[in-house]
Formats: sequence, C-alpha cells, structure tokens
Amino acid sequence: MSDDSISRTLLSLFEAHGVIMWTAMGFLVPCGILARRLKSVMPHRWFAWHSTLQSLAVALMIAGFTMAVTFTCLDGMPHFSIPHKKVGLLLFVLVVLQRINGEARPHAAEPNSIKAHSRTIWEFLHKGLGYIIWIIGQYVLFSGLQLVDSTVALVQIGWSMLQIVLFLLVFMIVRFRERREAGMTAKLKSKPQTSYHT
Repeated sequence: MSDDSISRTLLSLFEAHGVIMWTAMGFLVPCGILARRLKSVMPHRWFAWHSTLQSLAVALMIAGFTMAVTFTCLDGMPHFSIPHKKVGLLLFVLVVLQRINGEARPHAAEPNSIKAHSRTIWEFLHKGLGYIIWIIGQYVLFSGLQLVDSTVALVQIGWSMLQIVLFLLVFMIVRFRERREAGMTAKLKSKPQTSYHT
C-alpha cells in the first residue's frame, strides 16, 4: 500500500470516527435521555425508544472506538497519549458498563406495589451514570473537534448548552404535567360520592 493510499485511508477513518462519535454522543444519547424523561407522557413507548436509541449509540461507539484504534496504529501514533484519547477511553468503558448494567436491571414493581430496594438502587446508579456519561461525552466531542477546528469546537459548546436547556425544559413541562394530573386525581378522590336511593 502506497503512502498516498495510507494517507487517504487514515483521513477516511478519522472523519468517519468523528461523524460516528458525534452521532452517538451528540444526538442518540441525548435523545435516549429525553425518551426516559417522557415516561409519563408516553408510558407504553418510552422504554422502546430509550433502549433502541441507546443501543444504537453503543453500537456506533464500538465502531468509532475501533476506527480510532485502527488509524492510531496505522499512523504509528502512541495510544491514549492526549486528554481526548484518555477521556475517550474512559467514556467507552463507562458506556459498555452502562449497557451491561441496563441488561441486568431488576424487574420493575407492579402497579400499586412497593418498589424493591434493589430496583431503587439500580435506578439511582443507572440514571446517575447516564448523566455522567453525557457530561464526559460532551467534553470528548469538544476536545476531539478542537483537534480539527477550534471554531467548530465552539459550536459544539453551543450545542451542549442547547441540550441542557432542552433537558431542563422537558423536565419542567413533564413535572408540571405530572403535578397537574396528581392534583386532578386528588380532587376526584376527595369529591364526595353522590348516592341515590329509590
């Protein structure tokens, strides 16, 4: 293989790595988080959306990580030598662990029953790790784009801020909706029942 051919292969892998990782962490993972937040809005569909989006993100990240290792080997560069690569490795490990954790989830409680202690702990860890992954992912995207173009990296900061605003907006809307429905349910329960005697 000629040097020119190797250079084109490296460039293709580098570009594909960036596109795939941005699609996973910059789009699919945030959409998966939003799907979870919309649980009360679409109770029968949220899990399918959440699971599908996050599964696609994991698959893309495995592909993107493989590409990164491949073009690093082909280029003769040291592995995990800069912050982007080191934090990227950490992100990849956390994503794989989160996926395994998702598959190992305890069964959800039946309606009107008490949630198991193990389920409560699992939900806390799963949600917490999910947000940690998102935060680390935004840094990895920013640091990766900074290696290419500092202006594009600044755009990524704007996109991360927009995601935060969207998360908060959806959280407030859903919480308002849940409280309103809870209030209406409480009023119906407290309303005296009219009895009719013949």
